[in-house]
Amino acid sequence: MPAVKTHFQDLPVALDPAQRLEIAHRHFDVCALPIWQQLLAWCDRMIGVVDLLTTRDEHGRPSRGWIDRCAVGEFLFADCYTDRITQDRTLPHRNRHSA
Repeated sequence: MPAVKTHFQDLPVALDPAQRLEIAHRHFDVCALPIWQQLLAWCDRMIGVVDLLTTRDEHGRPSRGWIDRCAVGEFLFADCYTDRITQDRTLPHRNRHSA
């Protein structure tokens, strides 16, 4: 199928099936976990990005949080939600994961 020309002359509106990019979706959600694990799971997931400034009492309360990540070709898109929590980036973080 030939590409339809637009004012973005080099961007095709439609792609051949052979040119279609795979979309990989990952969903992370703490809601199904026991209450005492919810905030800890969020902290573990976000380590290296932000620090969560939480109190001991907050770890015992129900918490909602989810992250949707989609990889499209070489691009990564993320959308997330949490209940009100205090986040901070106190120090620069180094990547602790090996390639």
